[in-house]
Amino acid sequence: MDLIVMDTKWENFRENIKLEKKTRIAILHELSEYFFKYDRHLDLCEATDVYISPRTHTGMRIRRHKFFCNAEYRNQFTVRWKLPSGTRTEIDKIRDGYADWFFYGFLNEDENDIIQFVLINFDIFRYVTDPKRKYYVQPEFIFDNVDGSSTLAAFGINQFCGNMFVWHKGLSDWAETIIKRNTFENYKIPSM
Repeated sequence: MDLIVMDTKWENFRENIKLEKKTRIAILHELSEYFFKYDRHLDLCEATDVYISPRTHTGMRIRRHKFFCNAEYRNQFTVRWKLPSGTRTEIDKIRDGYADWFFYGFLNEDENDIIQFVLINFDIFRYVTDPKRKYYVQPEFIFDNVDGSSTLAAFGINQFCGNMFVWHKGLSDWAETIIKRNTFENYKIPSM
């Protein structure tokens, strides 16, 4: 029984890797619009046509279209919270300061383009979800993957200040309103 479950988990892992490779170009295109910058002075005086914003270590999660079809999921993002093996997960690595950004997106039905995404500033996420703080953002809920491979934490866009979502595309009007309304000032969080 355990071998069958493990095969299923391994197969899911392999399928996810294939999907990531398949969509990498679309992801890079979206990220390039945020990270690659043009500066006229640098172009004219320093032989620099574009430059890359500093600190560009980026985590990625791409969700299949079937998850986009559930309107509730469109306004959330998930972070791997726990593994049955006890191995460190995304949340542990994020809290330790690894990765600067998180690209979280949904694919179209053909799985060849990204129809919705947010780019999350992990410095802000780390600050507002730090359990050592008196008041901090906790996941909306924590749940096990159906295949038992891991436990995930789901966070809602409405739980965070809009400044945390530095780049986005395809969000619902509701999510756009939340991002515009929620600022550091509303949360009494110092600017980063």
